[in-house]
Amino acid sequence: MDLVEGLAIAMATHAEALRAVLGAVRPVKRYLTRVVLHGSRVTSLVYWYAVEWGGCEYYVKIYRKWGGDGVLRPVVGLSHVADCGGRLVYYPAIDVDPGKTPPKEYLERAVVVWRYRSASKGGIAHHIVMPPVATKSQALKWMRGYDDNKHLKFAQRPRRVDHFDFAVLRVSSYPHWGEEVLYARFGDDPMAQLHRLLRSIYWL
Repeated sequence: MDLVEGLAIAMATHAEALRAVLGAVRPVKRYLTRVVLHGSRVTSLVYWYAVEWGGCEYYVKIYRKWGGDGVLRPVVGLSHVADCGGRLVYYPAIDVDPGKTPPKEYLERAVVVWRYRSASKGGIAHHIVMPPVATKSQALKWMRGYDDNKHLKFAQRPRRVDHFDFAVLRVSSYPHWGEEVLYARFGDDPMAQLHRLLRSIYWL
């Protein structure tokens, strides 16, 4: 579906604000923009930022999402891979829909546990980030069986800039979406601390 009129401007403003936030904490190393046009109409727009964090390079994404209120808005997400001196490490990142119960082992080992009540999904959902593993296949193994099907499908799909876009979890919300945070826990891992920073600012 086409982006609504004016959303491209809103996303650009959102992207500049995020760049200022990240730049105030850690250096923004580079960014990419992907724009897809059909005639003169923007039908897809994504921003990626590479940020130096905890000795590695992490990837923050701005994309768009339909909320439970039926409005398309910019959202901030994190790609769950890091470049540590030229070596990629992958974080199994799991988007658990209502009706599924995360295993106790996962909850205990996770570097991020974010439990919230989702108005659009009609129940309690989780975002869980596990400690990093050495390969993408290992990360996908942890994710299978518990991850949201759509999230898992996108995580498995090879991308041109795969490390910018692996297992993205949204770290932002809007009051209109009625997403009540029930529980949050962040470990000392740099990815967990980046989650903490962005969620404290953007999950309104």
